[in-house]
Amino acid sequence: MEDNTSEREHVIGIDKRGDICLRPGEHAESSPLIRVSSKILSQASPVFNAMLSGNWSETTSSAPIRLPDDDPKLVELLCEVLHAQSINVFTDVGIVELADFAVLCDKYDCTDAASAWVQAQVQQELNWVLEEGSEKLIFITYVFDLPHEFMKVTELLLKERTFKVSMDVAAHDQHFLPLKLFDRFHKAELHYYTELQQALSPDHPSYTMFILQPKFRSIYDVLHTADPYQCTCGNEPEYFVSYMRALAKRKLFPANVLTLNEFENKIKEIPEFRDPDECKHDSCICRTALRLKEIMVADVAWQMREVEGLCLDCSCEMEDGKERECRVEHSHGRY
Repeated sequence: MEDNTSEREHVIGIDKRGDICLRPGEHAESSPLIRVSSKILSQASPVFNAMLSGNWSETTSSAPIRLPDDDPKLVELLCEVLHAQSINVFTDVGIVELADFAVLCDKYDCTDAASAWVQAQVQQELNWVLEEGSEKLIFITYVFDLPHEFMKVTELLLKERTFKVSMDVAAHDQHFLPLKLFDRFHKAELHYYTELQQALSPDHPSYTMFILQPKFRSIYDVLHTADPYQCTCGNEPEYFVSYMRALAKRKLFPANVLTLNEFENKIKEIPEFRDPDECKHDSCICRTALRLKEIMVADVAWQMREVEGLCLDCSCEMEDGKERECRVEHSHGRY
């Protein structure tokens, strides 16, 4: 192909031996030229293949192919990925730009060609879940069909940003994500948070181990029930009240909206209980209080290990009704 580009124009040589130039951006006079290989673009993208096979007017001359609706930086990034230029192409790319890149890849039907690069980036940047706007990782892993990363991202969001995930932000102004996915995520949030809250419930085994009598359901009951066969030193009410105060100080009682990780960390902050010097009875109920924090921490830790992200294949199946085989092993029927 004859090169009619001006010598003064800056050409980004993705492929220095490339046979075509792309000119992305709304303003042609200020848009960069990107030299690429038509063969590589055609193999990676059916859309580019159609453009370069004579079906579109862009191929009727040797002039650069205009892409006025596309961001120059993202087009350059896409070309670098498709030409396998470097493993570090996403070094300066933030989560919003990566979501925009997903939209561009979907437009040119080349998500498969770029998925391995995006997968590596997501795996390296899982700490993004702590940042505002991190829910866009749901969108990114969905568009590039990354089932393991999708499950891991949703798991971390459930733990780190419980009840703080905006599905409007996650959707990235697009209509790609299944509507039922949003409902499933909120049900998962409620399910796991309820499980943790039940660890503080009077009906929880940790409480019955502490009180040893299921009839105790309030501080009032503890303070006004005397059973010489269960509590022989009278310190049980003191322990129980101290424990409830420790919960209240950390906003664990009454219940407050916390992320799952905040919940777990605040449980760990509860002070250890000491055995009263005046208690000399090995069988006294108050001695159970010595293990109360240990029991609660262990129980919450177990609940946290049970937190599981969403399955990408199940999410898609629920939306379109087409049966799919789950590519990531997980529990079923939880929410």
